[in-house]
Amino acid sequence: MSTVADFYLHDRPTLLFSLHPEPTQAIIDGSKLLEYRRRFFSEPFQAFVYTSGPNGGIRLYLRCDKGLQLPPDQLALVGALIQHDSPDVTAAYFKDVAQGVALPITAFTTLPNIPLAQLQQQFTNFVAPRSYVFLD
Repeated sequence: MSTVADFYLHDRPTLLFSLHPEPTQAIIDGSKLLEYRRRFFSEPFQAFVYTSGPNGGIRLYLRCDKGLQLPPDQLALVGALIQHDSPDVTAAYFKDVAQGVALPITAFTTLPNIPLAQLQQQFTNFVAPRSYVFLD
């Protein structure tokens, strides 16, 4: 089994951010290659991912390349081509924004669950859900 040490890049920023259980599972299953955000850090990064929900916790570590900052109609086309997303659903997510971000997920590994209470003891500035927090 891979560990964070196998994926960690010393020269990349390390973030902590939240995802719902469904997108987290889609990343693990290999069907989610892009993460959409209305706004987000768009440079290459690595991140610990907090999965929300009743049994929420950190279960995933991933790396993302530079985000694609594009208008919603172009992000909808990219999503349809890369991960077969419905262009209408993607466009609806970006409703009322001039530009959004698609984060290309390039690598990941799963982790034992670190619960929210333990996480917040270590990182008091993390409130789930939240855009993101830098860990470095």
